[in-house]
Amino acid sequence: HRHAGYRRRGKRRHAGGSVRTVPDPGRLRSAHPARTPSHRESLQTPGTRVLRTRKGPLRPLTAMSPSPEELRRQIQSLAFGQGFCACGIAPAEPLPEDARAIARWVEQGRNASLEYMARHADKREDIRRMVPGARSIICLVHSYLTDTSETVSRQTGVAKYALGEDYHTVLKDKMHRLCTELKKTAGEFSYRVFTDSAPVAERRLAQRAGLGWIGKSTQLILPKVGSYVFLSEIVTDLALPPD
Repeated sequence: HRHAGYRRRGKRRHAGGSVRTVPDPGRLRSAHPARTPSHRESLQTPGTRVLRTRKGPLRPLTAMSPSPEELRRQIQSLAFGQGFCACGIAPAEPLPEDARAIARWVEQGRNASLEYMARHADKREDIRRMVPGARSIICLVHSYLTDTSETVSRQTGVAKYALGEDYHTVLKDKMHRLCTELKKTAGEFSYRVFTDSAPVAERRLAQRAGLGWIGKSTQLILPKVGSYVFLSEIVTDLALPPD
């Protein structure tokens, strides 16, 4: 007696008498030589998998992209590697309350000779008007205190933050290097960097990113760091989980 299920002339009989056609592997190889196992192996390289499309040749795929949470952790690691002492993510959303407060402040003449504070109020309220397509803001903090900054500042009469190279150039270079490294795993994305050089509500954004709070001095205060810091931002179209 034959087994209830057997292969004969391209058919398979199952218990109950049902019959299903089973393609012959040899005929498939001869009819489609481009889809033989040897061809698939020739396309496959280490670290990739092969996806068969309905039409056209086989297409190799790279490894899965990191999740937003994995990207957030990687960004923090890269930030610390560049010398930043704190890093947080804020959503690229409007700041209407801050915009109204600044408008009242300017109307009262408290900006004195700082005429630029009266300009670009719309961009300061919503950073997306300055960076279209922005979805997340990577807020970064870099301390400018060193072991000798206090002594040198007293001896020279130069403010602590002004000692050394121009911080605008130094910090922007660090942020560009961070983004270059991030693209190796995140893929291509758009971004712009800022540090005290555009109508960006830096302190409020840093507060929203969970980095600290704004004290009576109007400065951002970071736990265990203080307020002697530079604030910088990477505004990007990456969708990142906010802190």
